[in-house]
Amino acid sequence: MTLPLEVKKLSKRFKDGENYIDILKDISFSLNQGEFVAIVGPSGSGKSTLLSIIGALLTSDDGDVLINGHAVSKLSEKGRSDLRLSQMGFIFQSAELLPYLHAFDQLDLVAKLHQVDKTERKKRAKELLSDVGLGSRIKHYPHQLSGGEKQRVAIARAFMNDPALILADEPTASLDEERSHEIVSLIKQEVKAKNKAAIMVTHDESMLSYCDRVFRMKNHTLIEDN
Repeated sequence: MTLPLEVKKLSKRFKDGENYIDILKDISFSLNQGEFVAIVGPSGSGKSTLLSIIGALLTSDDGDVLINGHAVSKLSEKGRSDLRLSQMGFIFQSAELLPYLHAFDQLDLVAKLHQVDKTERKKRAKELLSDVGLGSRIKHYPHQLSGGEKQRVAIARAFMNDPALILADEPTASLDEERSHEIVSLIKQEVKAKNKAAIMVTHDESMLSYCDRVFRMKNHTLIEDN
Protein backbone atom coordinates (compact mmCIF):
# COMPACT_ATOMS: atom_id res chain seq x y z
CA MET A 1 0.00 0.00 0.00
CA THR A 2 1.28 3.48 -0.90
CA LEU A 3 1.84 5.60 2.20
CA PRO A 4 0.79 9.27 2.22
CA LEU A 5 4.24 10.23 3.54
CA GLU A 6 7.65 8.58 3.65
CA VAL A 7 10.75 10.47 4.80
CA LYS A 8 13.97 8.62 3.97
CA LYS A 9 17.37 9.48 5.49
CA LEU A 10 16.77 13.21 5.15
CA SER A 11 19.63 15.63 5.85
CA LYS A 12 20.00 19.39 5.44
CA ARG A 13 23.02 21.65 5.93
CA PHE A 14 23.52 25.38 5.66
CA LYS A 15 26.81 27.04 4.78
CA ASP A 16 28.31 29.46 7.31
CA GLY A 17 31.45 30.97 5.83
CA GLU A 18 33.83 28.09 5.17
CA ASN A 19 31.86 25.70 7.37
CA TYR A 20 28.63 23.76 7.06
CA ILE A 21 26.10 23.59 9.88
CA ASP A 22 23.88 20.52 10.20
CA ILE A 23 20.20 21.40 10.53
CA LEU A 24 18.73 17.93 9.94
CA LYS A 25 20.61 14.64 10.13
CA ASP A 26 19.47 11.28 8.76
CA ILE A 27 15.75 11.63 9.53
CA SER A 28 13.43 8.77 8.57
CA PHE A 29 9.77 8.17 9.41
CA SER A 30 6.45 7.51 7.69
CA LEU A 31 2.76 8.25 8.20
CA ASN A 32 -0.29 6.12 7.58
CA GLN A 33 -3.70 7.29 6.42
CA GLY A 34 -5.75 8.67 9.29
CA GLU A 35 -2.67 9.36 11.42
CA PHE A 36 -2.12 12.70 13.19
CA VAL A 37 1.40 13.30 14.53
CA ALA A 38 3.16 16.19 16.24
CA ILE A 39 6.72 17.46 15.90
CA VAL A 40 7.94 19.48 18.87
CA GLY A 41 11.20 21.16 19.73
CA PRO A 42 12.72 24.50 20.72
CA SER A 43 13.07 27.40 18.30
CA GLY A 44 15.94 26.83 15.89
CA SER A 45 15.86 23.04 16.29
CA GLY A 46 15.00 22.46 12.62
CA LYS A 47 11.35 21.47 12.85
CA SER A 48 10.12 24.23 10.51
CA THR A 49 12.93 23.40 8.07
CA LEU A 50 11.79 19.78 8.11
CA LEU A 51 8.19 20.80 7.47
CA SER A 52 9.31 23.01 4.57
CA ILE A 53 11.21 20.12 2.97
CA ILE A 54 8.25 17.76 3.42
CA GLY A 55 6.05 20.46 1.88
CA ALA A 56 8.32 20.69 -1.20
CA LEU A 57 9.12 24.31 -0.36
CA LEU A 58 12.79 23.61 0.37
CA THR A 59 15.19 20.97 -0.97
CA SER A 60 17.24 18.52 1.12
CA ASP A 61 20.96 17.79 0.71
CA ASP A 62 20.55 14.04 1.19
CA GLY A 63 17.65 11.62 1.34
CA ASP A 64 14.18 12.05 -0.07
CA VAL A 65 10.51 12.66 0.70
CA LEU A 66 7.76 10.60 -0.93
CA ILE A 67 4.25 12.04 -0.99
CA ASN A 68 1.72 9.38 -1.99
CA GLY A 69 4.57 7.57 -3.73
CA HIS A 70 5.90 10.65 -5.55
CA ALA A 71 9.61 11.28 -4.89
CA VAL A 72 9.93 15.05 -4.39
CA SER A 73 13.62 15.15 -5.36
CA LYS A 74 12.82 13.88 -8.85
CA LEU A 75 10.31 16.64 -9.59
CA SER A 76 10.87 19.90 -11.44
CA GLU A 77 9.87 23.22 -9.87
CA LYS A 78 6.52 23.00 -11.67
CA GLY A 79 6.18 19.38 -10.57
CA ARG A 80 6.70 20.39 -6.93
CA SER A 81 4.16 23.19 -7.30
CA ASP A 82 1.62 20.79 -8.80
CA LEU A 83 2.30 18.29 -5.99
CA ARG A 84 1.68 20.94 -3.33
CA LEU A 85 -1.59 21.91 -4.96
CA SER A 86 -2.91 18.39 -5.50
CA GLN A 87 -1.47 16.32 -2.64
CA MET A 88 -0.91 18.72 0.29
CA GLY A 89 -2.98 21.03 2.43
CA PHE A 90 -1.30 23.75 4.49
CA ILE A 91 -2.42 25.37 7.76
CA PHE A 92 -0.23 28.27 8.88
CA GLN A 93 0.45 30.11 12.17
CA SER A 94 -2.02 32.80 11.20
CA ALA A 95 -4.83 31.84 8.87
CA GLU A 96 -3.21 33.62 5.87
CA LEU A 97 -6.59 34.37 4.32
CA LEU A 98 -6.89 36.77 1.39
CA PRO A 99 -8.59 39.90 2.82
CA TYR A 100 -10.71 40.56 -0.28
CA LEU A 101 -12.26 37.07 -0.48
CA HIS A 102 -15.08 35.80 1.72
CA ALA A 103 -14.88 32.35 3.31
CA PHE A 104 -16.46 30.48 0.40
CA ASP A 105 -14.14 32.05 -2.17
CA GLN A 106 -11.05 31.28 -0.06
CA LEU A 107 -11.81 27.60 -0.70
CA ASP A 108 -13.13 28.01 -4.22
CA LEU A 109 -9.90 29.67 -5.38
CA VAL A 110 -7.77 26.70 -4.29
CA ALA A 111 -9.93 24.25 -6.24
CA LYS A 112 -10.13 26.60 -9.23
CA LEU A 113 -6.32 26.62 -9.43
CA HIS A 114 -6.51 22.81 -9.47
CA GLN A 115 -9.02 23.05 -12.36
CA VAL A 116 -11.86 21.41 -10.46
CA ASP A 117 -15.29 21.67 -12.09
CA LYS A 118 -17.29 24.70 -10.86
CA THR A 119 -20.28 22.66 -9.67
CA GLU A 120 -18.03 20.28 -7.74
CA ARG A 121 -16.06 23.21 -6.25
CA LYS A 122 -19.22 24.87 -4.98
CA LYS A 123 -20.55 21.65 -3.44
CA ARG A 124 -17.25 20.76 -1.76
CA ALA A 125 -16.61 24.26 -0.38
CA LYS A 126 -20.06 24.41 1.22
CA GLU A 127 -19.66 20.92 2.71
CA LEU A 128 -16.23 21.67 4.18
CA LEU A 129 -17.28 24.99 5.69
CA SER A 130 -20.30 23.25 7.20
CA ASP A 131 -18.01 20.51 8.57
CA VAL A 132 -15.96 23.11 10.48
CA GLY A 133 -19.06 24.88 11.83
CA LEU A 134 -19.12 27.84 9.44
CA GLY A 135 -22.07 26.90 7.25
CA SER A 136 -23.82 30.16 8.15
CA ARG A 137 -20.76 32.35 7.58
CA ILE A 138 -19.63 31.39 4.09
CA LYS A 139 -20.14 34.95 2.78
CA HIS A 140 -18.19 36.60 5.62
CA TYR A 141 -14.87 38.29 4.91
CA PRO A 142 -11.80 37.76 7.14
CA HIS A 143 -12.32 41.05 9.00
CA GLN A 144 -15.80 39.82 9.97
CA LEU A 145 -14.46 36.58 11.50
CA SER A 146 -12.85 35.89 14.89
CA GLY A 147 -9.35 34.42 15.12
CA GLY A 148 -10.75 30.96 15.72
CA GLU A 149 -13.17 31.27 12.81
CA LYS A 150 -10.34 32.33 10.49
CA GLN A 151 -8.39 29.21 11.43
CA ARG A 152 -11.52 27.13 10.78
CA VAL A 153 -11.63 28.55 7.26
CA ALA A 154 -7.91 27.72 6.90
CA ILE A 155 -8.58 24.12 7.99
CA ALA A 156 -11.42 23.76 5.49
CA ARG A 157 -9.22 25.26 2.76
CA ALA A 158 -6.45 22.76 3.54
CA PHE A 159 -8.83 19.88 2.76
CA MET A 160 -10.35 21.48 -0.36
CA ASN A 161 -8.34 19.58 -2.99
CA ASP A 162 -8.66 16.25 -1.14
CA PRO A 163 -4.91 16.08 -0.32
CA ALA A 164 -3.03 13.05 0.93
CA LEU A 165 -1.18 15.07 3.57
CA ILE A 166 -2.00 18.01 5.86
CA LEU A 167 0.88 20.16 7.18
CA ALA A 168 0.08 22.46 10.10
CA ASP A 169 2.81 24.91 11.18
CA GLU A 170 2.07 26.24 14.69
CA PRO A 171 -1.68 26.46 13.94
CA THR A 172 -2.51 27.75 17.44
CA ALA A 173 0.27 30.35 17.77
CA SER A 174 -2.12 33.31 17.55
CA LEU A 175 -4.97 31.80 19.59
CA ASP A 176 -5.85 31.68 23.29
CA GLU A 177 -5.90 28.36 25.14
CA GLU A 178 -9.60 27.63 24.65
CA ARG A 179 -9.48 28.36 20.91
CA SER A 180 -6.23 26.38 20.60
CA HIS A 181 -7.86 23.22 21.94
CA GLU A 182 -10.88 23.84 19.72
CA ILE A 183 -8.74 24.16 16.57
CA VAL A 184 -6.44 21.17 17.19
CA SER A 185 -9.43 19.02 18.13
CA LEU A 186 -11.05 20.06 14.85
CA ILE A 187 -7.92 19.22 12.83
CA LYS A 188 -7.88 15.77 14.43
CA GLN A 189 -11.60 15.31 13.77
CA GLU A 190 -11.21 16.16 10.08
CA VAL A 191 -8.07 14.01 9.67
CA LYS A 192 -9.88 10.99 11.11
CA ALA A 193 -13.17 11.60 9.30
CA LYS A 194 -11.48 12.03 5.92
CA ASN A 195 -8.76 9.41 6.53
CA LYS A 196 -5.85 11.77 5.82
CA ALA A 197 -2.35 11.98 7.27
CA ALA A 198 -1.30 15.12 9.15
CA ILE A 199 1.76 16.65 10.80
CA MET A 200 1.50 19.47 13.31
CA VAL A 201 4.56 21.46 14.34
CA THR A 202 3.94 23.01 17.76
CA HIS A 203 5.56 24.45 20.88
CA ASP A 204 2.44 23.77 22.94
CA GLU A 205 2.78 20.55 24.95
CA SER A 206 -0.89 20.70 25.95
CA MET A 207 -1.87 19.96 22.34
CA LEU A 208 0.03 16.67 22.16
CA SER A 209 -2.77 14.58 23.68
CA TYR A 210 -4.71 14.98 20.43
CA CYS A 211 -1.96 13.28 18.42
CA ASP A 212 -1.41 9.59 17.67
CA ARG A 213 2.39 9.95 17.86
CA VAL A 214 4.82 12.63 19.02
CA PHE A 215 8.29 13.27 17.62
CA ARG A 216 10.86 15.56 19.25
CA MET A 217 13.71 17.36 17.50
CA LYS A 218 16.93 16.51 19.37
CA ASN A 219 20.48 16.96 18.07
CA HIS A 220 19.18 17.64 14.55
CA THR A 221 17.19 14.42 14.31
CA LEU A 222 13.74 13.10 15.29
CA ILE A 223 13.14 10.98 18.38
CA GLU A 224 9.71 9.41 18.85
CA ASP A 225 8.14 9.50 22.32
CA ASN A 226 7.50 6.09 23.86
